[in-house]
Amino acid sequence: MLKVVLGSLLVSIIVIVFNFISSAILARALGPEMRGVFGTIIFIVTLLSSFSQFGLGQSYIYCKRKLYFDTGLNIFIFTSVLLITAFSSTLFYFTSANLGLYESSYAIFSLLLLTTVLTFFTDITRLEPSLITYNIKQLVYAVVTPILLILLLFSDVKLTTEKAVNVALVSSIFSLLVVFSYVIKKEILNYPINFNINWQFMISYGLKNYGTSLLGIFVANFDKVFLLIKGGSIDFGIYIVAFNTSRLIGIIPQTLSNVIFGKYAGANEEGLAKTTSRVFSLIFLPMLLLGIFAAIVGEFFIPIIFGEQYVSSILPFQILIFECIISGMGWILAQRFTAAGKPGLILIRQLFSILPFLLLFVYLPPFEISVILACSMLLASSLRLVITLFIYPKVFNEARPSFIADKKDYSFIYKTFLGK
Repeated sequence: MLKVVLGSLLVSIIVIVFNFISSAILARALGPEMRGVFGTIIFIVTLLSSFSQFGLGQSYIYCKRKLYFDTGLNIFIFTSVLLITAFSSTLFYFTSANLGLYESSYAIFSLLLLTTVLTFFTDITRLEPSLITYNIKQLVYAVVTPILLILLLFSDVKLTTEKAVNVALVSSIFSLLVVFSYVIKKEILNYPINFNINWQFMISYGLKNYGTSLLGIFVANFDKVFLLIKGGSIDFGIYIVAFNTSRLIGIIPQTLSNVIFGKYAGANEEGLAKTTSRVFSLIFLPMLLLGIFAAIVGEFFIPIIFGEQYVSSILPFQILIFECIISGMGWILAQRFTAAGKPGLILIRQLFSILPFLLLFVYLPPFEISVILACSMLLASSLRLVITLFIYPKVFNEARPSFIADKKDYSFIYKTFLGK
């Protein structure tokens, strides 16, 4: 377990570095307005591909471990791919008409289909105990993107929104090849076709996750949807730089969440309970300290790295850093519910965390809109964490995870590193 965590964290650090390089190149080469347009396209693609998943990837992992560990689910994979691509295509048809995404529409549509299938296959790769394929996919996308951007710049090619979309498209193709080869080799060719599938249970579990995911998508992306409605391309470009830069630190709790869900979904609930609580306690305080450091450093380095035109993104970045950390820590605890087959309980915390956003429709304070949205995101993530901690002992009859690690946690890490 620790070997997988350390390997995944190492990959996450490398991904952070390359994502940061990509973000800086895009911000400087495109400028706030075109960066806002490109950010809008990527946001819509990510949103539509997420809407199209129906929780099928999570259902595959859980049911494969719980019910079909020695048989294949080939038909489920094929059916899922057809369903999610058809649904994402339908969503794109109506979205492109309403948002005017006619320019580069073929490239955007291709990127949407790739992202939809890539998301589903990436979920399946979390079945691999070592998470090697998942980590390689993360690395490939993160490394290919800045390489392509640098090649364009050295070729004296002016970077435009259309070219940036094509770069994302090529990076997605390379990433898809990685996860596609795993799914074909390990999950399709490795097992005979199984026609005796409990479709009702698999779809039911998936839809429970899907309901939670939809609310999660709304909560996680309300700021950007609100800004698209109330702001302009420049506002969106400045905010997206603050948001994306703050997300870099979130790769750490996200990586740990993936490890926990991938290892324990549908199996070993005792190990799930101990690991979830221990990981939360061990990294909560270090993550907060890292966030404070990043907020201080960001004030000086954002104008230097991204340019003076992004100075107004400093305060939203500093707020969103802590939102990202609190949200990530809450999501680690959420894996305890999801991996134990109780995804519906996460729905409760998502519902309550919508309240700060609904208030903005009633009253929008006369301040910088990006700062208001960042504060709303921070309040929503704090509510999710508080609610999760509140229901945790009531559902599992276990002690509430501590914010600070105790001697047993440090002793476990010490003994593990010594190999005892």
